[in-house]
Amino acid sequence: MTRVVVLDTGSLGMIAHPKKNPAVGAWIRNLVLNGNKVVVPEIADYEVRRELLRAKMSKSVQTPRPPENYFVLSSAHHPSHDKGSRVLGGRT
Repeated sequence: MTRVVVLDTGSLGMIAHPKKNPAVGAWIRNLVLNGNKVVVPEIADYEVRRELLRAKMSKSVQTPRPPENYFVLSSAHHPSHDKGSRVLGGRT
């Protein structure tokens, strides 16, 4: 049976942070390898990126997003979110 696991900003932040938490990365990899669906709400993706920009952690923001078959972004995204995260993060 496939489980759906929804990640919050805490989990995403641990993955994106420069001092990555290997245990969280391994947990997510195992979820995917075991056939589970990992869902990332786009608003959580937006919030983590905005905070990384605000904290001037541009390396973490530039880290490529995982392949689409790894995470499924749930709806509620608008093109203005990317620009908005840069503006609110202090970078335009």
